Amino acid sequence: MFTTKMTLEQRSLYSVLQPLCSEGALAPQFRCAQRKVALPTQKIENILSEDRTRYSPLQKLLHLSANQKAWTAEFRAVLDEPLKYNVEVTKIQGPVAHILCRSASAATRMRFKAPEILPLLNQLASFSQVSSFNLRVADDGGGSKQD
Repeated sequence: MFTTKMTLEQRSLYSVLQPLCSEGALAPQFRCAQRKVALPTQKIENILSEDRTRYSPLQKLLHLSANQKAWTAEFRAVLDEPLKYNVEVTKIQGPVAHILCRSASAATRMRFKAPEILPLLNQLASFSQVSSFNLRVADDGGGSKQD
């Protein structure tokens, strides 16, 4: 049951959810009753709608992701070739830029290059208030085995 107000993303998401609800593939507490089919559609519309008074969690997440990509691109523009692909900007919070490094060696190089990088970054609008970095090393997820 498509409504005229549904966008293409909403229709595709609804077409995926509708068979699950009607076939009983969802857990019993999440099954959709035939008379309540409009309920998931309403939730989908709420998630994907652009309400100007309040942003949904999905919209906040997408906005943060877009900011992270833009910040990382600007940050990488002032770095040298081997280092630029080993860092990402995760957050800018006041005077602190939170940087995620792929390795401990990249974090060490960033720590020593910070005094020369900061004046270059301060010329960019996104980094104009940044005065320090918070460096973190990414966990590769592979626990090391010791014999």
